[in-house]
Amino acid sequence: MTINDDNEKFVRWQGLTLSQLTQAISVVLGLAVAALGFDVTLLMNEKFVPIACQKWLFSTALLALLGSVVSGVWCVINRLLDFRNTMKVVRDSDSSEKFEARVLAARLGQHTWSLFWWQIGTFGFGILCTVAVVADAYLSKLL
Repeated sequence: MTINDDNEKFVRWQGLTLSQLTQAISVVLGLAVAALGFDVTLLMNEKFVPIACQKWLFSTALLALLGSVVSGVWCVINRLLDFRNTMKVVRDSDSSEKFEARVLAARLGQHTWSLFWWQIGTFGFGILCTVAVVADAYLSKLL
């Protein structure tokens, strides 16, 4: 193995990682929007009348799913800024500007991952709360 072979493997795997991250953000964002839509539709249903604990859990689910959507959109915007900044790093030849752009790119990359984990966490929590409310409200129909 030569250094060029290792570098080519790294570049290829880095590209795959970026692609997978983009797809994961998109999938979770789509699921969060769908779950939020489900919750709002359920709330508008006159037959669905949550009681005390269900109201709290349902409100928490709505807020968590909304937080997931906001995190997802913010993450997409952050990634676009990161890609734009990285393009400047590749294109510019001035070393002082390039250094600043690399520092910004690293910060934007870290921010993207933080937002992604927030998106995943709030989505999971929102789904968990939604399932708990729906199960509690409609379990008697199944048994």
